[in-house]
Amino acid sequence: TNANIPSGTYYYKVTYQNSAGVIGSASLAVRAIVVGLAAPTNIQAVTNSSSQEQPPNIRYYMTFNYTLQSTTQSFNIYRKRPADSSFVKYTYNAQTPVNPSILPLPGSDESNLYHRYTNQWQWWTTLPAPAPNTAVGEYKFYVTAVDTNGAESSPSDTKSFKLYAAPVIISPADGSTVFSPFTITVTGDPNASSPTYGMALYKKTTGDTAWSAWPAPSTSFTYPGS
Repeated sequence: TNANIPSGTYYYKVTYQNSAGVIGSASLAVRAIVVGLAAPTNIQAVTNSSSQEQPPNIRYYMTFNYTLQSTTQSFNIYRKRPADSSFVKYTYNAQTPVNPSILPLPGSDESNLYHRYTNQWQWWTTLPAPAPNTAVGEYKFYVTAVDTNGAESSPSDTKSFKLYAAPVIISPADGSTVFSPFTITVTGDPNASSPTYGMALYKKTTGDTAWSAWPAPSTSFTYPGS
């Protein structure tokens, strides 16, 4: 037997072939039912960014639903990034207690699996921002459950999203001095059908050791500082 046979109903017939190459009549079909773990459901792939961090980070996560069984040993999460030639598998222990928190969030280029609610799981990855050119493109994901015998469930649906190149500030020029009011001109990835950008202002005054993020402005705002 093969431990990775998908769940389902299988039918078998037996026949023979003699030395002259004559094939005899087939037997009656027999049925075999393979019962295994159900595949995870309700797969979603989501991007999430935080401009309040310095430097800012890009995060994405895959969320899925699964009713944990006593025989569920682990989850295999499959991810294909733009620079990957095929799906890469990541294995995580399924028998972990429920914890709604997603802290600590994974570090740069790291991933964590969180058992957030009774039947919901989230797999988070952190990217540096702006994303390098090799990270721009389509990301694909699916997940399977694995039992204590090593048998893998059927794969979930495959979900994906696209990560576009970061916008570029055209003006004002880097390092220049500006006076209020002024205009910020931004150009984005032409492949994005309907780009939307969030902006954050960072400041560093005399005596500060690091840049601090100011609340993200809308189309017009008043900045009460130097």
